[in-house]
Amino acid sequence: MTDQTTKQCLNSFKREPVPLYSPILNLGVLWSAKAGCSFAAKWFFYQNDTLEEAQKHNRWIHDYRAGVYCAGKTYLDQLPRLLDPETVIVKFVRNPFNRVVSSYLAYCQALFGGSPRPHNLVIDQISSVLGRKLDEKHGFSFREFVHFLKVVGVANCNMHFRRQVSFCELKGYFPSLVKVQIESSHELLPAIEKKLGLRASPLDELTKSGHHTVRGASERFCGDDIFLQTLGAPMPKARCFFDEALEEEVHTLYAGDFKRYAYNTRILT
Repeated sequence: MTDQTTKQCLNSFKREPVPLYSPILNLGVLWSAKAGCSFAAKWFFYQNDTLEEAQKHNRWIHDYRAGVYCAGKTYLDQLPRLLDPETVIVKFVRNPFNRVVSSYLAYCQALFGGSPRPHNLVIDQISSVLGRKLDEKHGFSFREFVHFLKVVGVANCNMHFRRQVSFCELKGYFPSLVKVQIESSHELLPAIEKKLGLRASPLDELTKSGHHTVRGASERFCGDDIFLQTLGAPMPKARCFFDEALEEEVHTLYAGDFKRYAYNTRILT
């Protein structure tokens, strides 16, 4: 790997999602938005013995993560240690099919205002691609969202739907990366913690969240439906958003994630 490639890798650490690093544990955690990111942050802070401090600061764990922990004067200067062979790197990942549906529903909810500026900018982008105004009365379908993703690409876009595999991973860094599929985290993490000499974490507590989507019992295809208010309302299961065409399109968009993180490339089976 060239010096230029290493420089690009190091520069990518400064862009959200900024990795979490503990110099005490020599532990790094990589994560992606809409891929168990709150759980990953809580797990890291529990291992780093700063979870209580983080939760006292704000119930929203990312307020502490971004505004306090990662905002320290020397924090970014420590991140090159992630490339040291002796640093343990854990990455939390999510099934791309489930993640893209979660991203879609989040932006449906963003139509109702009060969202952070980056979310509003994405709504403006989707409006531009679809050629019509979007607001609390005029939404967009999952199929239209996937079309938007095809237009903007998923390599260097907003982190809530950017591919999970990072530049550094693509270039061969982190050869001993410990991958945690969040769908199997309750089975995987206890063994990982034991192997790495970390504390056994209270997984049931760490996975609790007030912003998880409630899933309903319907099995009806809804990929062409318009969803507006999604917060607190029962939403269809992720597989209900897919027909064969959408399944293929999402697999193509996130092919690297499916392959690298060993996820099934079919959701309709």
